[in-house]
Amino acid sequence: MKTFLLLLCFAISAFAQGTKSSPTAAPPEKIDPVALIKEILGAAPKTPREMMGTMKIRTTDGPSREVPIKWTIRPFQDQWQDIYQTPDKGPIPPETLMVIHRVGLTNHYDYKRAGQAVAEVATNVFIPFGTSDFWLADFGLEFLHWPNPKHVKTEMRHSRPCYVIETINPHPEQGGYARVLSWIDTEYGGLIRADGYTKDGKLLKEFQIKEFKKVEGRWQLKSVIIRNDQTDTSTKLEFDLELKD
Repeated sequence: MKTFLLLLCFAISAFAQGTKSSPTAAPPEKIDPVALIKEILGAAPKTPREMMGTMKIRTTDGPSREVPIKWTIRPFQDQWQDIYQTPDKGPIPPETLMVIHRVGLTNHYDYKRAGQAVAEVATNVFIPFGTSDFWLADFGLEFLHWPNPKHVKTEMRHSRPCYVIETINPHPEQGGYARVLSWIDTEYGGLIRADGYTKDGKLLKEFQIKEFKKVEGRWQLKSVIIRNDQTDTSTKLEFDLELKD
């Protein structure tokens, strides 16, 4: 969850497969959602990493398509960069997204399309990346940075006990998320699912993180699916990250 790394970046339905037996009931206690999210977002990576992946995009008016993506992690002292790139050659213009994570501060986004900076990102991070269902904000888990998160309940989800955290966008925009519900595994601290809603309360997107691994104290993404309920489209993002028990 440290970036999109759970990602999310980024519904671990196969969460920590085989490492522990699945609890049969969700713990009832109330928790401090601010402290929980701080723990999720706060740990910077220690070493640089580079992974290749694929966005598998399902549309409603044409054949499915695949867009290669490269993910580079660059750590610094109290911040790190997640850089996502689509190929220079292909059916769509190349895109580069840099999410700068600063411990205790909000994210900063740099976005280029066909080598040109997109000025709109300064005021709008709800821009599709690589013609997929992923917005720029999704790669930075922007909804976890919104103020005053609330722990609304604790329940089982995908056979896992989860804290359900509600975050409200302080400056909701037309077409973006106004409210997000996040399911965070009580035992592992991983984001299992997130549902984003519009200003009028309609479901907009569903995230489900399928596979990930903890590397140097951070959750590294293997597979995540996002479905747009408004357009009936979906994108599965997979990275070449070997998972071992």
